[in-house]
Amino acid sequence: MGEDEDLSLTWDGVQLEPDNYDCTKHDAVEGATPTPSPTPVAGTRDFDLQLGWNNFVWTGASGTDPATVLSCIDGNYAIAYRFMAVGQTFQRYVPGDAALSNMTNLDKYDSLLVLVTASGVQCLGMPVEP
Repeated sequence: MGEDEDLSLTWDGVQLEPDNYDCTKHDAVEGATPTPSPTPVAGTRDFDLQLGWNNFVWTGASGTDPATVLSCIDGNYAIAYRFMAVGQTFQRYVPGDAALSNMTNLDKYDSLLVLVTASGVQCLGMPVEP
């Protein structure tokens, strides 16, 4: 815009003042340095489970066996299922019964449906991989 142009505006009969802001000009900020996002770090999480069926997600490393995944609630569940999208089937893990178990290693973000057999069960220290 030229300096001699009329920048007056009206709206509904009211004279509006121009804001004199030129959005085409950008002033550099002195000493600004881009800061990269911090690298995520591994941690753990805790969560409560109710008596009966519970659904939760494995957040640890991929390739982990079911016994390790469920070790935080060892002795407090009867069976765990994982839905397999390919084939539209369920895999199951029954603690202490290899003949009934067909669940393979779990990957990060696999969801489990678990039958908890006690009240007040907590999974403490489940790994959270970045």
